[in-house]
Amino acid sequence: MHILFTFKYDALTELANTIFYVKTIFYFCSKPEYVIFKLKEMGIIEEKDIEQVCKQFDDLDSYHRGKITVADLIEGHANKAASRPER
Repeated sequence: MHILFTFKYDALTELANTIFYVKTIFYFCSKPEYVIFKLKEMGIIEEKDIEQVCKQFDDLDSYHRGKITVADLIEGHANKAASRPER
């Protein structure tokens, strides 16, 4: 019984490793993802910087489509400039 259990465990482990390998070799990295990865690797930016920019993007993406228009960007900058206190 123990041998059978070991075989099933080994087979499942091998299957899981194979699935992980297949997912890894077929995963593509876009140019923006690569640039962010390299900037983090070089110590130029940190995770908190990326999170802050992602939040700003999400605030501009009012329809939650995962993309913004140039009009969204212009409106967001105009609103930000209007809300800044004058010096």
